[in-house]
Amino acid sequence: MSAIRNNNNNNNNNNKQTYTKSCAEIGTWIKKWRENASIENRLSELSLQTQMCRKKINTIEEGIQIKDDQEEKVIITDAITSQIDVQEKNWKVSEESL
Repeated sequence: MSAIRNNNNNNNNNNKQTYTKSCAEIGTWIKKWRENASIENRLSELSLQTQMCRKKINTIEEGIQIKDDQEEKVIITDAITSQIDVQEKNWKVSEESL
């Protein structure tokens, strides 16, 4: 796997940035909800949005293939998964402080 990661570093970085941006939008969305939603609604939506984001990440890990010199390479998304884990912890701490 490390050989695949090294051989496709540029492609990986481009796709990680795209999906990191997509998942980071969840944070912005939750901030808007905080202004008008009850705690129960916020937690419900946070859970749903996080599940959707994880589903996107799993889809990348399981299936995005890139043609490179007639060989298919799987894109690795470790950095994104780590970022989402950290963000979830931050949200939990924020919600607990309400």
